[in-house]
Amino acid sequence: MAGLSRPLPPVIQGATPLFGATLVSDPQRLLDEVYEAGVDAFDSGLAYADEGGTCDGRLGSWVVNRGIREAVTLIGKGCHPGPPDWTTPRVRPEAVAIDVAATLDRMGTDRLDLWLFHRDDPSVPVGELVDAAQHQVASGLVDAWGVSNWPTARLRQALALADPSPPIVT
Repeated sequence: MAGLSRPLPPVIQGATPLFGATLVSDPQRLLDEVYEAGVDAFDSGLAYADEGGTCDGRLGSWVVNRGIREAVTLIGKGCHPGPPDWTTPRVRPEAVAIDVAATLDRMGTDRLDLWLFHRDDPSVPVGELVDAAQHQVASGLVDAWGVSNWPTARLRQALALADPSPPIVT
């Protein structure tokens, strides 16, 4: 896909088995086995964690310890209510930079291949969110951005406003 430094594989491993009630007994082994099977793209999100960012941290430490950053695609998500307050909406332009920075720090990397809005808030103008995401791309912190859980009408607005290079992903 244009905008990404590597092509996306047909299968992407989600990171929810790396924390909490869904934690597998050996997260590093799971990631090793998935990677050895040919999956080289991993999806994580700030909402998939506790306040310490366990999910991002486990994924990032595995990538760093294996020395495979340039061989994998890291996908982060943000602007989702999360620890400690799961009720306050966070789909705000200023939350984009905060969440990208938190994900980069927790994963121990200097850029994300793909970053997604994990939620939408129809009270926030799409253009403000598009600008915030594209600023992360222009800053070199994110290769491409996209959305998750957005209604079609808002997605169409984002597509109309987005700079086609780099692309957004839906």
